[in-house]
Amino acid sequence: MSEETAINSRALDADVVPLHTVRSLPIGQILRFLAVGGTSYVFNLGTYSLFLWVGLPYLAAAALSFVIGFAFNFLANRHWTFVAGASQASGQFVRFTCVAALVLALDLLLLRGAVEWLGLHEVVAQGVVILFLAPLSFALNRFWS
Repeated sequence: MSEETAINSRALDADVVPLHTVRSLPIGQILRFLAVGGTSYVFNLGTYSLFLWVGLPYLAAAALSFVIGFAFNFLANRHWTFVAGASQASGQFVRFTCVAALVLALDLLLLRGAVEWLGLHEVVAQGVVILFLAPLSFALNRFWS
């Protein structure tokens, strides 16, 4: 191997970031939150649409689909996004539940406004509201729960 090739190889190696380093950076946490959130988003809108199709009122459908996704969100965010490990699960669950209750209340308020005052379709409105509230949910879960 020539000296130039060896130098280029070391430079490439220096650009490689180990997975454990990415997991400790906020950007890694944000990306994991988005992966969990994206999965939850698709599931939430799917169940929401199903509940609308069977005739539930849109606010009830939104609340029910949110509650169904709650367990997945807690477990995935606790064990993968925020890597809580074996720390106090009960206290974290209470804080996560408080954040979820706040986000759900805001979701229902904003959803009602988007549907009744702005005239958006229920599914479009829910999709927009969920995306709008995602940064708040991330921040509260990251710094409190």
